[in-house]
Parts: sequence; C-alpha cells; structure tokens
Amino acid sequence: MQKKNKPDNQKIIILTNRCNQDCVFCSGTERRVTVKAEIKKEILTARRAVIFEGGEPTLSVNLINLIKFAKNNNVPEIILVTNGVMLSSKNLTEKLIDSGVTLFNISFHSHLLSLYNKITKSNYYHLATRGIKNLINCGASKKTRLTFVVSKINYKTMPAYIRWVIKNFPDIFYIALNYIKVLGVVKKNPYKYVPRFSAVKPYLLRSLEIARKNKVKVLVDGFPLCLMKEYPKYRYREDTYEFMVSGNLSFAQEKVRVQKCKTCSLNSVCNGIRDDYFKLYKNKELRPQ
Repeated sequence: MQKKNKPDNQKIIILTNRCNQDCVFCSGTERRVTVKAEIKKEILTARRAVIFEGGEPTLSVNLINLIKFAKNNNVPEIILVTNGVMLSSKNLTEKLIDSGVTLFNISFHSHLLSLYNKITKSNYYHLATRGIKNLINCGASKKTRLTFVVSKINYKTMPAYIRWVIKNFPDIFYIALNYIKVLGVVKKNPYKYVPRFSAVKPYLLRSLEIARKNKVKVLVDGFPLCLMKEYPKYRYREDTYEFMVSGNLSFAQEKVRVQKCKTCSLNSVCNGIRDDYFKLYKNKELRPQ
C-alpha cells in the first residue's frame, strides 16, 4: 500500500481540549493541545492556512487575538472548526468575522433534534442552529461550511439533511460529507459507528443528486470514487466551485491506495481508501474503473 505525503502548507492549532459537547464519535480526545509558546511560531510558518480547532476553540479566551495575529501576518486562509454553539451570541459571531475568519467549519451532524442530541450528548441544537443563522445574518454565508460526519447513526438521514440545509440555509458556501474516522472514542468500538461503503452508497448518491439539482455545493471525503459511477457529473471544477466531490487533499495523508487502485482509471483524481477503514473491512467493496 502506498501512502501519500502529508501536506506542509497549513498549520492546525489545537487551542483546548475542553468542549461544550461530548460527541459519540469524537476524534479529538487523542489530540495534543498546541503549546502556547509555539502557537504564534506555527502561525508565522503557515504558507496557506491556519486551522483553529479543539475541543471547542470558541471556549479559548485567546481565540480572537490569535485570529487577528494570523490576519495581520497575511495568512491567506483562517479556518475555525466549531460546533457553532457559542456563535449563538451575535456579538461573538461579529467579532470572529471582523477578526478575520475566512471559513467557519460548523460540525453539524443531524438536522433532527433528537438525533442531534443523541450524537452530541447535549441539548444545544437550537443554539447551534441560531449560530448558523447568525453567520448568515451577519453576511458570512459564503464563509460557512456545514460538516456532516457520516456514521452508522446518521447515514440514512443524509438526503433529508441536504433538503433541510437547502430549505433553511440555501446560500451557505458548501456542505461537507465526511466519512467517520477510527479515532478517539470510535476506536473502542469501531463496528458500532463505522458503516460499510456499500450501505452508505445509495444514500450518498441520492444526497448528491438532490444537491446537484438545487445547485448546492458538496464536498465528499473518505468515500473512494470507484464506488461512484456517477462521478463525472459531480466532479469538482476548481474554476467554478460547481461541485466538490474529488476529495479534500488536506486529508490525503490518511488515505492509502491498495493493489486494486493501481489499475483504476480514477487513480489520478482519487485519494484512495482510508487506512482505518481498510483495516476494518479490507477492500472487497472497491470496483476499479
């Protein structure tokens, strides 16, 4: 198996391990908080992007100042990964926008109240949706991404989720459908949370078709393209941002190309299969094109 090299054009800053939710598939429990003395050094060496993560980074008292520092040092992309709960404060939302955040990556894994509460082990659904509304009302719709982690718990709701986003937030930048990772909490019982590609495929394709018809942008990560015969019409066109399905290159280092991939015609545009998925289910589902 051949692994791809890790990109060196972005820096991920883990501001805190604290969080106001307790997601059942949280991957952040193993992450080491970036040493305070090293944060500004990391920002200064970022060639393309700085990504502020957690825990929940909006709980950090240093967040605003660090965003301003990144902006003042001409970092092209300043990305905030958040569950959006604290953005229910319009005042904080405005401060984050004004400070220089270029993309708000909102972890929002279900449009259904009961399922959202089950996944996040919280009762903050209404605060999170208010946070998304605040971003839009403050003029940051084109800086807003909604991330849906695809798991056994929620994959069947994907088409309805896409319809819900279209109805409620039609002007957001894009939706990310990210396959669950075998990290953190999931490691303890991966088969409970990680679905097979073959089970997810019909729901994924239905979701993409709904998004295509409504001209909503979508990015899919972690799902090999050989299982998507409809790939050409969903291909990400960089010049227009019409669709983003070719995969997020930021996570290319987590993928591997198995023996079957070598003869596939999609080899040049597909990142392969997630290493942790391969260890669970091997590669029988792969269908080289």
